[in-house]
Amino acid sequence: NFEILGDANVVLSTGTTGDLAIGRDLYFYQRGSSDGGARLLFGNTGATRTVTVQRDVILNNSGAQITLSTWNNSDPDLNHNLYVGRHIYQKTGGTTGGLDFWNDNNQVLLTLTLFGSDNMTYTYKDGAIPDFYRLIVNKGNSTATTATLRTLTHNHVE
Repeated sequence: NFEILGDANVVLSTGTTGDLAIGRDLYFYQRGSSDGGARLLFGNTGATRTVTVQRDVILNNSGAQITLSTWNNSDPDLNHNLYVGRHIYQKTGGTTGGLDFWNDNNQVLLTLTLFGSDNMTYTYKDGAIPDFYRLIVNKGNSTATTATLRTLTHNHVE
């Protein structure tokens, strides 16, 4: 597991190395008097980064976010990758946090790929509505494997 507590930020390198492979789950959480606002930040220049999470991404921290360190359209060909093997759970509070992978200014982008043979559910409880640039579902060869996106008012199954 890789855990980000409170308002800590993990900033990925813009250099030639710096991909992150997580063998189990990625947790954003608060405990006791720790503040919220934990973030996983991809760079807006340099090398493309890939973060692979073999199982679940759990954003259970007020304001927790996966996004770019700053938006910058000076390198519009820079496209980072987040691979998730199972579930995504978002309870980030209010209207902030969550998955912010795109904005309307053609800037640095993040692709979310759901991979592996396990069923997947994205559960949205609260926080900002996710902004997806590109969503790739590659859940293997079985037609029984599903990816379900759940929001407060809609369920979408592919």
